[in-house]
Amino acid sequence: LNLADLALYAAKKNGRNKCVAFVESMQAGLQKRMLVTNRLRQALQHGQIIPHYQPQYCTKTMKLVGFEALARWTDTELGDVSPDIFIPIAEETGLIHEIGECLLRTACRDALTWVTSDGEPLPTISVNVSPVEVMRGDVVKMVKSALMQSGLPPERLEIEVTEGVLIDDMAATGEVLTDLS
Repeated sequence: LNLADLALYAAKKNGRNKCVAFVESMQAGLQKRMLVTNRLRQALQHGQIIPHYQPQYCTKTMKLVGFEALARWTDTELGDVSPDIFIPIAEETGLIHEIGECLLRTACRDALTWVTSDGEPLPTISVNVSPVEVMRGDVVKMVKSALMQSGLPPERLEIEVTEGVLIDDMAATGEVLTDLS
C-alpha cells in the first residue's frame, strides 16, 4: 500500500489523470525527502536558515537601492541545500511559516545596521513571502510585529509575493496585499 501511495503521489504531482507504476527511485526520493525534512526541522531549531543579501541597483544611476534577503541553508550532514529543494518541502510541511518569520525578523534587524555616506537614502530590504504564507492569513500581523520589534521604518521594507498567489483567491489575496501596503 505504501508503494502504491508513492505511485499515486507521483501521478498527482505530474498533472493527474495519468497512470504511474512504482519504481525504486520513488522510494529513494521519499527517503531523501524525509531526511531533508528532518534536517530542516533541526536547522530551524538551531538557527541555521540564514539570510544572504543580494544587492539591488538602480539601472539608470547604478546606485545601490536595496538588498533582497534570500534564505540559505548549509547543513552539517547534507552540505549546501538549494532553496529549490528545501522551500517546497517547507511549504508542504508548514515549516515555511517559521522560515519566513525568522528570515523577516533577521532581515529587518540587519537592515537597521546599514549606513550610507554622502546623504544617500538608506537601502530597502526586500523579503520574499511564500504564497502559502499569504493564504494562511496572518502575514500582515507577522510583518507588523517584525517592524515594531526591530524598529525598522515600514518604508524601508518591501514584501515580494509571486504572481501565482493571485490566481487562487483574488479577493482574499487583494485584502492581504492592501493591508500590507
